[in-house]
Amino acid sequence: MKINVMAVQVHFYWDIFLILNFIMNLFLLGMTGILRRKRILIKKLIVAAGVGSGVMTTVYSLYLAVGFHKMVGKWLLFAAMTGISWWMLCLAYKEPKRRERCYNFFGLIQVSIITGGSILFLQGQLQRVAGGVPGAVCIFAGTLLFFAVLWLGRRYYSSVEKQHHVVDGLLTSLSGKNISVRVLIDTGNQLVSPYSGEAVMIISSDVTRQLQVEENQNPLWIPYHSIGGDGVLPAYRFQQLQLSDGQCCHNFLAAVTDRLTEDKRIQMIVSG
Repeated sequence: MKINVMAVQVHFYWDIFLILNFIMNLFLLGMTGILRRKRILIKKLIVAAGVGSGVMTTVYSLYLAVGFHKMVGKWLLFAAMTGISWWMLCLAYKEPKRRERCYNFFGLIQVSIITGGSILFLQGQLQRVAGGVPGAVCIFAGTLLFFAVLWLGRRYYSSVEKQHHVVDGLLTSLSGKNISVRVLIDTGNQLVSPYSGEAVMIISSDVTRQLQVEENQNPLWIPYHSIGGDGVLPAYRFQQLQLSDGQCCHNFLAAVTDRLTEDKRIQMIVSG
């Protein structure tokens, strides 16, 4: 496609732009999911990356047609890129809370900055050694290098996820208040109520304080037995727990403790 801008003819290859944008969108969305420890569904990533690439190609074509010399056009392009990035994340990762969507967006920004820096650094090194390398090669090599570094870091810091299934969830109290929680699905959790025989989940005291559960319910004391000793834990009833993998628990008991796991990010343990 040929576009005349300030008496200069610009050749815009929209098909190449579309393909490269799709590849980068797919990479950035996937890396954001890894960084944020989200449940990644390839079909959703492909749809989000494809839709974002198509919209971005259309927006950039209009931007060139209007004229990139205008400052207003540059700000509009930046706003469009921001909105498209937010939209792609919402398509790729279904989040119940706006706070989690914001965290995902900031994660995407971090991944984009580090990826861009890796590509520029690698391009400079290759140009100094080889005397000039095609831009596509630099993009591929840079993304591959960053993926390798992030993957190694992910392996090092994900010992809990290797042993157990860790997902995000939305916890709702009987009063209707809800909060996003990091949930560990542990098949070794055998805590049950001696009064009703139902399984009892385990929850961090920080979560119950935020939901003000103690102010609205009287505790049900659940005895427990462990290697560290025996005792009782206060338990409260919750309305619902919606997990990001599709599971949903209704009207359940959760025992409160100050020492949940060694991983401070885990806020709740449910039986597998």
